[in-house]
Amino acid sequence: MKKSEKNSKKITIETLCKPYHQSPSDTLGDYYVRYINDESRTMVKDGMTYYKALSIERITAKETFLIVALPAEIIKDAVSSFVDENGAKYKYKGIERLSFQPPIPAWYNRIVFLMLEYSDECIGDYFAVLN
Repeated sequence: MKKSEKNSKKITIETLCKPYHQSPSDTLGDYYVRYINDESRTMVKDGMTYYKALSIERITAKETFLIVALPAEIIKDAVSSFVDENGAKYKYKGIERLSFQPPIPAWYNRIVFLMLEYSDECIGDYFAVLN
């Protein structure tokens, strides 16, 4: 009997942006507190409200996509795509959730982790819903 070989593909995660990172011991809760205290956390451009990302990661496995941590208030209705302040468009692929042992951190329901289609374009720091 032959051994079957499994085709395992390497998963890579690359940090593209963490504007609220200050030390190796930082948590997402720390990022969120800094975000709330940042007067430039939102901007309005062409009548659209853009929210600054808390972090942006590029993940490559079977395909390449972005995980963008944004304040939960960006998700209000059904969403099909997003745009950054540079005009690059991103197809919405879903929301990733983290799991925790109780107690659940206070910031947990205030941050969403959007899975967006990856683009080779220059990725911005701010994102808005584009429907």
